Amino acid sequence: MEKLKDILYEISDLILGFVVLLVIISTIGWQLYGWFDSSEAKSAFKIDNEIKVEDKIPNNSIKKNTTENPKITIQEIVSFEIKSGQTGIKIAENLKNLELIDSVDDFLNTLKKSNLENSMKAGTYKITKGSSLEEIIHILTK
Repeated sequence: MEKLKDILYEISDLILGFVVLLVIISTIGWQLYGWFDSSEAKSAFKIDNEIKVEDKIPNNSIKKNTTENPKITIQEIVSFEIKSGQTGIKIAENLKNLELIDSVDDFLNTLKKSNLENSMKAGTYKITKGSSLEEIIHILTK
């Protein structure tokens, strides 16, 4: 009878150990999949072009026979998606791949200094190319 108890305890310990190991491996695998999934980076972004015309001539100085043309600026708007569970590093790398930021480290340091590293939420955001780090962080954390 004593040997049967010992065998049952050993089997239950082994089963519990395998369950814990399975949970750990699943969690790590899920995180690694998000970090190294290259198809996510390609399919998560769409680029929209938006043209904004800015008249650089003040309204009160317009003459009837003027030959000056208003300056036309083209601003590229990028649709950027943050998926649930994405890390700050992955988000920064995706922003760099889209040429929205110059440096992953600068982005992450600015986030940390602003105490906003945990404030980014999953969703789709429209970001104008050429925006400053502070503007991009403001868009992603509102």
